[in-house]
Amino acid sequence: NHLVPQMGQKPMRYLSPPDVAIFVDHMKQKGYAIGTINRALVLLRYGFELAIRWKEPGVEVNPVKEIKNIKDDNKLERYLSNEQGQVLMQAVAQSSNAMLQHIVLFLIYTGARKNEVLQACWQDIDWHKSSWRIPKTKSGKVRHVPLSLGALDLLNRLRIQVKPDHNGKQAIFSNPETGKPFISFFYSWNSARVRAGMPEFRIHDLRHSFASYLVNAGRSLYEVQELLGHADIKTTSRYAHLSRERLAQAVEHVPQIKYGA
Repeated sequence: NHLVPQMGQKPMRYLSPPDVAIFVDHMKQKGYAIGTINRALVLLRYGFELAIRWKEPGVEVNPVKEIKNIKDDNKLERYLSNEQGQVLMQAVAQSSNAMLQHIVLFLIYTGARKNEVLQACWQDIDWHKSSWRIPKTKSGKVRHVPLSLGALDLLNRLRIQVKPDHNGKQAIFSNPETGKPFISFFYSWNSARVRAGMPEFRIHDLRHSFASYLVNAGRSLYEVQELLGHADIKTTSRYAHLSRERLAQAVEHVPQIKYGA
C-alpha cells in the first residue's frame, strides 16, 4: 500500500538513504500516522536485511539502517469513565444501525480489536467454558478470550434475536440486511459519538477503556497483557491509565511518620 507505489519500480541496489527520506516525507504530507510510517520503515529495513543475508546480487548495504524511526511524542490515550460510558451507550442505542449497540458493548466487554469482533462467528463461542475463540489474530495465533457475565448476557440476548444457523458459521454481529459481517460501520459510529459529545473518541479507544477498567480495578499488567493478546508488555503499559483516585489511595500506603519533638 505504501512502499510499492513509491519505490516498487526501483531495483533495491539503486535505493539510497535520500530516497527513503523522500518516502517518509511523502507519507507525512499525506497525513499518515507516525505508527503507520514507522511500520513501513521497519518492513523496508528488514527487507534489505534479508536481501543482504541472502546475498541478493548488487545489494550490499541497507539504506534504511541510518534512517531512524520517527519518535512518537503523542501519548494521548482516550478512555471512558463510567459516566461517559453510560452517555455513549445511550447515544449508540439511538442509532438507526440496530447492531451498533451490540458491537460497541461487546468491544467494551472484551477489549478485542474491531476486526476480531466483526469476524466472530457463533461457532467460536464455548458456552460451557464461557470463552470466545479468536482463530485469526493480529499475531497470527489463536487466542481464547474469557467472557464476562455481561458479555454472555449480550450474546444470549442476541442469539434469541438472530437465531443462528446450525453450523454456527454465521457471523455474530452480521448486517441484518445482507446477513454478512460488517465491513465498516463508521457512519453510524461517527454519528453516535458526535451525539454523545465525544467526536474525537475512536473505536480503538474502547480497547483502551477495557484495559483502564482492569488496571484501575487492581488487575496486574500481566493479566491485561494476556487479555489484550499483546506479545510485548511494553505495548500493554500504554493502556495502563491509573485514575487519580487510585493514585491517591496508593500514596496512603506510605506510613505516617511523627515529627521529632
